Amino acid sequence: MPKPDASNRFSGNQDAIGFGEYLFQETALSVDGSVSCASCHFADHGFTDGRVTAIGLDTVDRNTLAIVNQSWNRWFGWDGQSDTLWAQSIHPILNPQEMGASADLVKDRILSDPLLRNQYTKLVGLDPSEQPAKDVLVTTGKALAAFQGTLTTPRTAFDDFRDALERDDKPAMAQYPLAAKRGLLIFAGKGKCSVCHFGPNFINGEFDNVAVPHFRDDKTVDPGRFGGIQAFFKSDLNRAGPYSDEPAEEAKQAPTLCKTEPCQLGGIQGAVTA
Repeated sequence: MPKPDASNRFSGNQDAIGFGEYLFQETALSVDGSVSCASCHFADHGFTDGRVTAIGLDTVDRNTLAIVNQSWNRWFGWDGQSDTLWAQSIHPILNPQEMGASADLVKDRILSDPLLRNQYTKLVGLDPSEQPAKDVLVTTGKALAAFQGTLTTPRTAFDDFRDALERDDKPAMAQYPLAAKRGLLIFAGKGKCSVCHFGPNFINGEFDNVAVPHFRDDKTVDPGRFGGIQAFFKSDLNRAGPYSDEPAEEAKQAPTLCKTEPCQLGGIQGAVTA
């Protein structure tokens, strides 16, 4: 399981998880009361919507990201404009194509709904009327992130094999299909797939040019990671910003990811026989 997010004091908090789950379904967070997080993230579709591009208040420029296993990520969003799940959770609320709300609107909607207001007050220890609108918006994002942090995929056959390998349990290792072992040899060997695909999510947590066309249509270009990193530096919603709960010195230390194949998949090649 991932560790609680140090930048979010509500991470792992059961009250926050319950509040976040309720907010996830709540259309009141959109400007016209018609869209919620769940409008694009369907549980029975892996928390995506299966569309080429998402549809909120309008058609969105990109498709809907799956939100399972997000707690292991270093960057969030297709362009990595956020370094926390709570900050990323705020963007759809404010995006005019998605939910089109504002900090003031979110505060007003929570104040006007007795259930939301009571849950908020129970979690924070303050009535939302006692806080600035942006603080209420940030808390909303952190509660949503607390809920999303519980969305993880179940164990796989590879997880069982990896654990058996670590404890040198040969009978358990033998249960892993031979074809899968052969594929794993290629994945971690001559195929060099593991150079980019490693760790709990089998991703490197960074961005690569894989020659995906960057034109949205005949007239506009998706700014991609370049736009995302510019947005990140302009925002105060990050680990080093005033809304983070992480100690300042720790927040300045960027997460260290293992970049080498042996770090994540060491020992597998020697234990797998074709």
